[in-house]
Amino acid sequence: MAGLTDVLDGYFARRRKALTDFGRLADPFVDKILICGGFTLLIGQVEEVTAWAVAIITTRELFVSALRSYVESQDKQFPANVWGKSKMMFQWLTLGFILLVLGGGWRHQVLHYVSLTMVYLTVFVTTMSGLASLYRARLLLRRMEGHGESS
Repeated sequence: MAGLTDVLDGYFARRRKALTDFGRLADPFVDKILICGGFTLLIGQVEEVTAWAVAIITTRELFVSALRSYVESQDKQFPANVWGKSKMMFQWLTLGFILLVLGGGWRHQVLHYVSLTMVYLTVFVTTMSGLASLYRARLLLRRMEGHGESS
């Protein structure tokens, strides 16, 4: 539900041109608390969510937040891109599905494999998103350095 309300909130804020600096900062912060906290709480509760997977997810979230802060401190825009949005979608769907299965008390081999596949896909997309952010930041900062030298 939190993921769905997050998407709707962003949609209506953009549609009504009601974007604020507070919302731009608070929204990703809350997303990270919910995603990292949700996955962390599942370690040891369900076998599909392993510590190494949660470490990758959490590391990417913290790394990209720090990277975004640095790039924006250099007066460059660093908005979310398709990788970041895809990553968030996979994270919300995976977390939601596992919580639904866990809450429903359903134990079935097929659900285990679906959950496991979702976790692996989420880790993959999360990793690719982090690498894409690193590459994009590097390009932005290089252009800035080049611009500063030629002026």
